[in-house]
Amino acid sequence: PTNLAASNTTGNQTLLTWNASTDENEVENYIIFKNGVQLGTVPATKLSYIASGLSGNTTYNFYVKAEDPYANSSEQSNTVSVTTLNVPNYCAANSNSTTDERIKRVQFSNIDNTTSGTAGYEDFSYLSTDVVKNTTYDITITPEWKGTQFNEGYGVFVDWNNDGDFEDADEIVFTKAPSKTTPVVGSIKVPETYTYTGPVRMRVILKFNSIPSPCGTINYGQIEDYTLNVMNSTLAVANTDATTTSVYPNPVRDIISIQSKVNSEFSYKMFNTVGQVVLTGNSAGKKINVSKLTVGNYIIELTDKEGKVTTTKIIKQ
Repeated sequence: PTNLAASNTTGNQTLLTWNASTDENEVENYIIFKNGVQLGTVPATKLSYIASGLSGNTTYNFYVKAEDPYANSSEQSNTVSVTTLNVPNYCAANSNSTTDERIKRVQFSNIDNTTSGTAGYEDFSYLSTDVVKNTTYDITITPEWKGTQFNEGYGVFVDWNNDGDFEDADEIVFTKAPSKTTPVVGSIKVPETYTYTGPVRMRVILKFNSIPSPCGTINYGQIEDYTLNVMNSTLAVANTDATTTSVYPNPVRDIISIQSKVNSEFSYKMFNTVGQVVLTGNSAGKKINVSKLTVGNYIIELTDKEGKVTTTKIIKQ
């Protein structure tokens, strides 16, 4: 396997992806290793793996090997080093049964997750989307029934201040009384009352015949967790004064160029979609090398010698 990369890292998960291998006997499996110890196996048709159950604020090394039908394994891929986020530990939530009702699909901002999993609790915190303070977003939750349609209650909770609970003001962001409505549609406003910016946990719960609480075990239904990246409005969009400072090309593969009336160089920070700083430094010749970044979406924050900040979303190819 080649080009092993990690992305969408949270406090306890990271998404590993790699390029396909070839073998004269065909590839049957890929074996994933964490710190030199086998972690899991996926079939040859799959080129990704969610490494879960990790500890927060901890560095791990991953590599992948290919295996043919005769248990012959390839050389290992490149090794990627991943440091998980330092995020709180949240209260446990689970369901005793998803046989009759469960969550089929959650849509919120850029999150659009259709699932067939039957676990009572599913951790999708590696899926994230940017949200902006004082902005309202629609949420759509689609239930699925295996047979008879039952009345389902809904609750959505967001830890806006990132303190590890859903008990503060405005953290019960959406509820709906039990009904057979499908899909369920609501709206969530990101409050301005908290100074925190960065990744926060969103918990979505479907519960049979009752509005759920964020913690504990329910008898029937399903719980799913996601990540929202809370941003101030200045980090949400490109600076409107684009005639002063802009970056190109976008999308970019290797080198970002800065176009500006400012003569001096810029200091810069680049953030990934969950708010981690992935690159910092000073531009050289008004150019920034991003070739080592993995493919994905980023935000670049440029600061000139007078302290003026320009922020722009960048797509890394």
